[in-house]
Amino acid sequence: MRRAVEDESLEVTTKYEDFEDDDEDKFEMWMKKKEAELSERRKRVQDVCRHQNVPHRFNRKPYMVSLKDGLVYCRNAKAGTTTWLDYFKKLSDAKFSMRNMTNKKLHIEIPPKFDISRLSRDVRWNFETASRMKRFNERHDLLSFSFVRHPFDRLVSTFENKFLFRQDKTYYRSAEKINGDFGRFIAIVIEDVSRFLEHPKFVIDVHWRPFYVRCDYCNVDFNVIGKVETFDEDVLYIVNKAGLVDELLDPDYMDPDSIHRLNSVPHDVNRTEKYFAKLSSAAKRKLYDLFRLDFELFGYKPNVNMN
Repeated sequence: MRRAVEDESLEVTTKYEDFEDDDEDKFEMWMKKKEAELSERRKRVQDVCRHQNVPHRFNRKPYMVSLKDGLVYCRNAKAGTTTWLDYFKKLSDAKFSMRNMTNKKLHIEIPPKFDISRLSRDVRWNFETASRMKRFNERHDLLSFSFVRHPFDRLVSTFENKFLFRQDKTYYRSAEKINGDFGRFIAIVIEDVSRFLEHPKFVIDVHWRPFYVRCDYCNVDFNVIGKVETFDEDVLYIVNKAGLVDELLDPDYMDPDSIHRLNSVPHDVNRTEKYFAKLSSAAKRKLYDLFRLDFELFGYKPNVNMN
């Protein structure tokens, strides 16, 4: 898996044709194995939702819907969103200049093209609540999906991208205040998330808003909960399941790969550990407590020394 330096967008490097042309049966076996893995993820989410007091906060804003392609996508920042926006750009009826479509422009121009507000009134009604959306998705066989990431890796990625390398002018003022200090950044995260959990109307930055809050996993029951750590595999499953291989997985920009070597984004433990070593044990425990439901819902464990 290759990462773009500009904003850590993810590029899918798996070549679908390697499966289809070489051994179709092998690919079908892989799909079944992947489906079982994804089913376990859904089961885990359902179990945690049953036994934990997970707040239910349905918000239509992060959703993108393409009825003609049968997709319902809930976006989480720093979890492969740029890649998926590029895919939705390919599915859009609008004409875009490929050369001028920067990653920032993708985030500005593509989501509105697939916003729920653009649906007809009678269809839009079905997306007013999580329960209605779930029934509508099932009735019309829509594939709903979302992506998550290890919470600590996500924070490190956000710090480097938004504050350390200052690639986004929106964060310049905050970056000057933080001045490249990871501890100062984490102090802001702890303060913001704490205030948000106590006062849900508090506006919190999407790059450290807990996943469970943004996409309401306990009520929506997504068909696929993808992970950045298995990004290639999960994208290939979704695209194949939706019948969009020809539209989205262009062999011209993909490298050959085999079924046994699907590229994924690993836990960058060394990088995360390096940053977290600068934090006090109290700060690390506080972070874990604030993001505990994300850890439990999606099967993550702390990947740093918590002492």
